[in-house]
Amino acid sequence: LSVTDNGIGMTEEICARVFEPLFSTKTFGVGLGMAHVARIIERHNGTIAITSRPGEGSRVDIKFPISDMEDS
Repeated sequence: LSVTDNGIGMTEEICARVFEPLFSTKTFGVGLGMAHVARIIERHNGTIAITSRPGEGSRVDIKFPISDMEDS
């Protein structure tokens, strides 16, 4: 699953920290949103990555493994 936007984008430094609990560039909120998202995805054996450039927007890629479970 990929989600993209055409917003203001982020620097490499911000991208490197975006999944840290309590990290935020905003004056409101507590900086837990993306940390929670990453934790949920990782608990389901998935991965999440973000790429962005200032002035060009951002892209978030989420991958989940295909289950080998047989239908019951």
